[in-house]
Amino acid sequence: MPTTIGSLLVFVALLTPGFVYLTRTETRLPGRRYSALRETATVVSASLTANLSVLAAFWIVRYLWPHGTPDVEALVRTPHTYFQNHPAQITLWSVGFLAVAVGLAAGAAVPPEWCLKLARRIRFWPGPPITRYVENRRSHGPITTESGWGAAFNDKPDHVVYVGLRLRDGTYLDGPLLSYSSQLEENEARSIQLGKPVRVRTPSADEEDVRPWDVDVIIVAASEIKTISINYLHQDTLEAAVRQRHGG
Repeated sequence: MPTTIGSLLVFVALLTPGFVYLTRTETRLPGRRYSALRETATVVSASLTANLSVLAAFWIVRYLWPHGTPDVEALVRTPHTYFQNHPAQITLWSVGFLAVAVGLAAGAAVPPEWCLKLARRIRFWPGPPITRYVENRRSHGPITTESGWGAAFNDKPDHVVYVGLRLRDGTYLDGPLLSYSSQLEENEARSIQLGKPVRVRTPSADEEDVRPWDVDVIIVAASEIKTISINYLHQDTLEAAVRQRHGG
């Protein structure tokens, strides 16, 4: 493990391509629960592949342009002295090295469209397996990290979200959405807040008997909710829509 600030920064930078690969993969492929060991192996292997690919490209550039690239042998022998003598060169090449490695990892996770077009033109091996890989990576998503009701509540931000809640005991509530728990885990610890005008129908009342409830805010726990219905309304038509729907 790294023991100094410098070595820690290098360690994090070398693993950045793998982290980008994993993050980009999660935006296209359905989420799966992996062990910490498997996630670590994915990050490390993706980082190693990207970094070695860039290193191989660097050696080609080094061979063709020896005076414009860092002297790796001198850097390995006396890293501190070489960096002091060539700070700008080392910094620029390091940033470029990392940027290209991250770009390779991101492209491997979600290949651009031109990769798919190019792969389809290759009729011989390895064209077909590359085509299947690219199609699989591009066929899904983008997958957003958001809860189900968070996605529904935020679908039309320029509208008032009018929510109807049918509770487990048969009670029905409706009203404008005031706020909600934004946590990603969809468990029963979440809650929804409705603001004025709130209406309620008791379990024993008729279907049309929805009456005003004189409260400013009502908080409903997710554990009590059976179903949620949503209407997107403009603010200037909210009161009229409520009266029309419930005969007020």
